[in-house]
Amino acid sequence: MQTSTRRMVTRWLKMSAILLLVLVGCTALYALKIALSGSTHTQSVIDKISLNTPELMCKATLVMDASVASVGPGHWNTPDGSKPAGADASWLGMGSYAIYTPLFFSFIHIYVDHRSQPTAEFDMVGGSAGPDRDEEAAYPHVTIRQRYLFTMLDGFQVRKGDVPTVMIANDAFPIDAQGIVTLQPGHTEEGQGQQPEIFPAVTMPLSQIVQQLANCTAD
Repeated sequence: MQTSTRRMVTRWLKMSAILLLVLVGCTALYALKIALSGSTHTQSVIDKISLNTPELMCKATLVMDASVASVGPGHWNTPDGSKPAGADASWLGMGSYAIYTPLFFSFIHIYVDHRSQPTAEFDMVGGSAGPDRDEEAAYPHVTIRQRYLFTMLDGFQVRKGDVPTVMIANDAFPIDAQGIVTLQPGHTEEGQGQQPEIFPAVTMPLSQIVQQLANCTAD
Protein backbone atom coordinates (compact mmCIF):
# COMPACT_ATOMS: atom_id res chain seq x y z
CA MET A 1 0.00 0.00 0.00
CA GLN A 2 2.82 2.37 0.92
CA THR A 3 4.62 1.49 -2.33
CA SER A 4 1.47 2.18 -4.37
CA THR A 5 0.95 5.51 -2.60
CA ARG A 6 4.59 6.45 -3.11
CA ARG A 7 4.30 5.71 -6.86
CA MET A 8 1.15 7.84 -7.13
CA VAL A 9 2.88 10.74 -5.36
CA THR A 10 5.98 10.37 -7.58
CA ARG A 11 3.85 10.35 -10.74
CA TRP A 12 1.91 13.41 -9.54
CA LEU A 13 5.14 15.28 -8.81
CA LYS A 14 6.53 14.50 -12.30
CA MET A 15 3.38 15.65 -14.05
CA SER A 16 3.13 18.72 -11.80
CA ALA A 17 6.73 19.62 -12.67
CA ILE A 18 5.88 19.61 -16.40
CA LEU A 19 2.79 21.77 -15.83
CA LEU A 20 4.75 24.10 -13.56
CA LEU A 21 7.33 24.69 -16.31
CA VAL A 22 4.51 25.56 -18.70
CA LEU A 23 2.89 27.95 -16.21
CA VAL A 24 6.21 29.60 -15.37
CA GLY A 25 6.80 30.13 -19.07
CA CYS A 26 3.37 31.74 -19.35
CA THR A 27 4.19 34.08 -16.49
CA ALA A 28 7.70 35.02 -17.50
CA LEU A 29 7.57 35.23 -21.26
CA TYR A 30 4.37 37.03 -22.19
CA ALA A 31 5.76 39.72 -24.44
CA LEU A 32 2.85 41.75 -25.75
CA LYS A 33 -0.11 42.85 -23.66
CA ILE A 34 -2.60 45.31 -25.13
CA ALA A 35 -5.77 46.61 -23.53
CA LEU A 36 -8.27 47.72 -26.17
CA SER A 37 -11.41 49.62 -25.13
CA GLY A 38 -12.26 47.31 -22.26
CA SER A 39 -11.15 44.15 -24.05
CA THR A 40 -8.04 42.12 -23.32
CA HIS A 41 -5.71 40.97 -26.09
CA THR A 42 -2.44 39.13 -25.56
CA GLN A 43 0.04 37.38 -27.81
CA SER A 44 2.18 34.69 -26.24
CA VAL A 45 5.76 33.94 -27.22
CA ILE A 46 6.38 31.22 -24.64
CA ASP A 47 8.65 28.28 -25.40
CA LYS A 48 6.55 25.30 -24.32
CA ILE A 49 7.82 21.78 -23.74
CA SER A 50 6.61 19.44 -26.49
CA LEU A 51 6.08 15.81 -25.48
CA ASN A 52 7.00 14.63 -28.97
CA THR A 53 8.52 11.20 -28.30
CA PRO A 54 6.85 8.10 -26.84
CA GLU A 55 9.18 8.36 -23.85
CA LEU A 56 8.09 11.93 -23.13
CA MET A 57 4.45 11.08 -23.78
CA CYS A 58 4.61 8.63 -20.88
CA LYS A 59 4.94 11.68 -18.61
CA ALA A 60 1.65 13.19 -19.80
CA THR A 61 -1.50 12.86 -17.72
CA LEU A 62 -3.38 11.53 -20.74
CA VAL A 63 -2.39 10.40 -24.24
CA MET A 64 -5.13 9.68 -26.76
CA ASP A 65 -5.95 9.80 -30.42
CA ALA A 66 -9.18 11.56 -31.27
CA SER A 67 -11.04 13.21 -34.12
CA VAL A 68 -12.12 16.80 -33.49
CA ALA A 69 -15.87 17.20 -34.01
CA SER A 70 -16.11 20.85 -32.97
CA VAL A 71 -14.73 23.54 -30.68
CA GLY A 72 -16.79 25.57 -28.26
CA PRO A 73 -16.70 29.25 -27.37
CA GLY A 74 -13.72 30.17 -25.23
CA HIS A 75 -13.95 31.11 -21.56
CA TRP A 76 -11.70 32.29 -18.77
CA ASN A 77 -10.39 29.54 -16.50
CA THR A 78 -12.43 30.77 -13.55
CA PRO A 79 -15.05 28.63 -11.77
CA ASP A 80 -17.91 30.07 -13.86
CA GLY A 81 -15.84 30.86 -16.97
CA SER A 82 -16.40 34.59 -16.69
CA LYS A 83 -13.82 37.37 -16.85
CA PRO A 84 -12.56 38.40 -13.41
CA ALA A 85 -13.60 41.86 -12.28
CA GLY A 86 -10.95 44.43 -13.15
CA ALA A 87 -9.01 42.05 -15.39
CA ASP A 88 -6.75 43.50 -18.07
CA ALA A 89 -4.07 42.06 -20.35
CA SER A 90 -1.61 41.59 -17.51
CA TRP A 91 -3.92 39.04 -15.89
CA LEU A 92 -3.42 36.51 -18.69
CA GLY A 93 -0.37 34.45 -17.83
CA MET A 94 -0.20 36.02 -14.37
CA GLY A 95 -1.71 34.27 -11.36
CA SER A 96 -2.45 31.32 -13.68
CA TYR A 97 -5.27 33.13 -15.52
CA ALA A 98 -5.87 31.99 -19.10
CA ILE A 99 -8.55 31.63 -21.75
CA TYR A 100 -9.49 28.04 -22.60
CA THR A 101 -11.33 26.84 -25.72
CA PRO A 102 -13.32 23.58 -25.28
CA LEU A 103 -12.70 20.62 -27.59
CA PHE A 104 -15.36 18.10 -28.58
CA PHE A 105 -14.50 14.75 -30.18
CA SER A 106 -16.33 12.26 -32.38
CA PHE A 107 -14.21 9.42 -30.96
CA ILE A 108 -11.39 8.92 -28.46
CA HIS A 109 -8.85 6.09 -28.09
CA ILE A 110 -6.86 6.35 -24.84
CA TYR A 111 -3.31 4.93 -24.54
CA VAL A 112 -1.95 6.54 -21.34
CA ASP A 113 -4.22 7.56 -18.47
CA HIS A 114 -2.85 8.92 -15.19
CA ARG A 115 -5.97 10.88 -14.23
CA SER A 116 -7.10 10.92 -10.62
CA GLN A 117 -10.55 12.37 -11.43
CA PRO A 118 -13.01 12.12 -14.35
CA THR A 119 -12.53 14.86 -16.94
CA ALA A 120 -15.29 17.44 -17.22
CA GLU A 121 -13.79 19.31 -20.19
CA PHE A 122 -10.97 19.04 -22.73
CA ASP A 123 -9.50 22.41 -23.74
CA MET A 124 -7.03 24.20 -25.93
CA VAL A 125 -5.09 27.00 -24.25
CA GLY A 126 -5.96 30.36 -25.80
CA GLY A 127 -8.81 31.64 -27.92
CA SER A 128 -11.55 34.22 -27.57
CA ALA A 129 -13.92 34.84 -24.67
CA GLY A 130 -16.29 37.64 -25.65
CA PRO A 131 -14.14 40.69 -26.52
CA ASP A 132 -11.04 39.15 -24.93
CA ARG A 133 -8.51 37.22 -26.99
CA ASP A 134 -5.45 35.23 -25.95
CA GLU A 135 -3.26 34.17 -28.89
CA GLU A 136 -1.14 31.15 -28.01
CA ALA A 137 1.39 30.39 -30.75
CA ALA A 138 3.14 27.66 -28.76
CA TYR A 139 0.01 25.66 -27.97
CA PRO A 140 -1.73 23.53 -30.61
CA HIS A 141 -4.53 24.73 -32.87
CA VAL A 142 -6.80 22.13 -34.41
CA THR A 143 -8.87 21.64 -37.55
CA ILE A 144 -12.40 20.27 -37.43
CA ARG A 145 -12.72 16.62 -38.61
CA GLN A 146 -8.95 16.13 -38.34
CA ARG A 147 -7.57 13.25 -36.30
CA TYR A 148 -4.78 13.96 -33.81
CA LEU A 149 -2.63 12.24 -31.23
CA PHE A 150 -3.10 14.42 -28.15
CA THR A 151 -0.92 14.74 -25.08
CA MET A 152 -2.95 16.23 -22.26
CA LEU A 153 -1.96 17.80 -18.95
CA ASP A 154 -4.06 18.84 -15.99
CA GLY A 155 -5.60 22.24 -16.59
CA PHE A 156 -6.03 24.84 -13.89
CA GLN A 157 -9.19 26.60 -12.77
CA VAL A 158 -8.46 29.65 -10.65
CA ARG A 159 -9.95 29.52 -7.17
CA LYS A 160 -11.45 26.05 -7.69
CA GLY A 161 -8.92 24.09 -5.69
CA ASP A 162 -6.54 21.33 -6.62
CA VAL A 163 -8.98 18.80 -8.13
CA PRO A 164 -8.03 18.59 -11.85
CA THR A 165 -11.27 18.14 -13.81
CA VAL A 166 -10.11 20.08 -16.90
CA MET A 167 -7.48 18.76 -19.30
CA ILE A 168 -5.47 21.03 -21.62
CA ALA A 169 -3.92 19.94 -24.92
CA ASN A 170 -0.16 20.24 -24.65
CA ASP A 171 0.34 18.72 -28.12
CA ALA A 172 -1.92 17.79 -31.04
CA PHE A 173 0.05 15.72 -33.55
CA PRO A 174 -1.81 15.22 -36.88
CA ILE A 175 -2.54 11.64 -37.98
CA ASP A 176 -2.97 11.04 -41.71
CA ALA A 177 -5.19 8.48 -43.47
CA GLN A 178 -2.36 5.91 -43.40
CA GLY A 179 -1.99 6.21 -39.62
CA ILE A 180 1.24 8.21 -39.75
CA VAL A 181 1.73 10.72 -36.96
CA THR A 182 3.65 13.95 -37.65
CA LEU A 183 5.54 14.60 -34.42
CA GLN A 184 7.36 17.63 -35.81
CA PRO A 185 6.64 19.39 -39.12
CA GLY A 186 9.41 20.01 -41.61
CA HIS A 187 10.96 23.44 -41.37
CA THR A 188 13.99 25.52 -42.28
CA GLU A 189 16.30 27.48 -40.04
CA GLU A 190 18.98 30.00 -40.81
CA GLY A 191 22.32 28.26 -40.93
CA GLN A 192 25.84 29.59 -41.07
CA GLY A 193 26.43 31.86 -44.00
CA GLN A 194 23.63 32.28 -46.52
CA GLN A 195 22.45 28.67 -46.73
CA PRO A 196 19.30 27.81 -44.74
CA GLU A 197 19.32 24.49 -42.91
CA ILE A 198 16.45 22.18 -43.86
CA PHE A 199 14.91 19.88 -41.26
CA PRO A 200 12.58 17.19 -42.61
CA ALA A 201 9.37 16.27 -40.84
CA VAL A 202 9.63 13.78 -37.98
CA THR A 203 6.98 11.08 -38.38
CA MET A 204 6.15 7.71 -36.85
CA PRO A 205 3.36 5.16 -37.39
CA LEU A 206 0.68 5.42 -34.73
CA SER A 207 0.91 1.65 -34.21
CA GLN A 208 4.59 1.97 -33.30
CA ILE A 209 3.91 4.81 -30.86
CA VAL A 210 1.08 2.86 -29.22
CA GLN A 211 3.35 -0.17 -28.85
CA GLN A 212 5.96 1.92 -27.06
CA LEU A 213 3.36 3.65 -24.88
CA ALA A 214 2.29 0.24 -23.65
CA ASN A 215 5.70 0.03 -21.98
CA CYS A 216 5.25 3.22 -19.93
CA THR A 217 6.36 2.53 -16.38
CA ALA A 218 3.83 2.81 -13.59
CA ASP A 219 5.88 5.33 -11.58
